[in-house]
Amino acid sequence: MADKNNNNIVPFDPSRFAIPAEEMTQITTESYLTGIAVRKPNKREFVRVHPTDEFMGNFAILKPEKGLGETYIVVPQIAVQMPREFTMVQLRLAVTRQEELLLWPVPLSAENGKERGGWGHSQREAAKVAETRWLRMQSNMNLQAYDTMIATAEIPEPVWPNYTWQQYLNKAFPGDFVIEREDHPVLLYLQGKL
Repeated sequence: MADKNNNNIVPFDPSRFAIPAEEMTQITTESYLTGIAVRKPNKREFVRVHPTDEFMGNFAILKPEKGLGETYIVVPQIAVQMPREFTMVQLRLAVTRQEELLLWPVPLSAENGKERGGWGHSQREAAKVAETRWLRMQSNMNLQAYDTMIATAEIPEPVWPNYTWQQYLNKAFPGDFVIEREDHPVLLYLQGKL
C-alpha cells in the first residue's frame, strides 16, 4: 500500500492480524449430523463397529443399482410383497479411522442356516471382531469371501457421537428413502410402471 504523501510503501504489520493463542483455545465447535452413508467399509478403511445392541437392527433394504441411486429402507409389509427385490441385513453403526460414520448393512445368515462361508458370513464375522478391534476387509475371489486384516498399531478407541439410533436412521434414510407405500416411485419403477 502506498503512502499518499510520498508514495513510500508501508510495511505490512502482522501483529494487526495475529490472534493470541489463548483466544484460539476458546474457539469450539459441536458436531452436527447432516447425513450418514449406508455402505460396507471399503478395502482400505479401518473400521470399528459400535459394540452394543442399541445401535443395530435387522431391516429390509433396497441396495443402490443403476437407475435407483441411493439405498432405501423398506417396511416389512412391502418387503414381503416383493421379497426378491430386497435384501435382509443387520444395520450396524460403524466409524472409520477418519471419523466417518456409516451404517454397515451386514447380510443376515441364510434362512436355512446352512451357510458356512462366503461374502455374507465373512462380513458378519468381521463386524463382530470390529466391535473390539480396528480392521479392514478385502475381497478374496478364490474363497468368495472377505479376508479380514486387523490393525497391529495402537489406534485410539473411537469416540461415538451422542445421537440415538433413531437419529442415525433418520439421517441415513430421509424422506423418500423410506419405502412404506405401494405407490412409492421406486416400487413403480421396479414394476415397470414408471
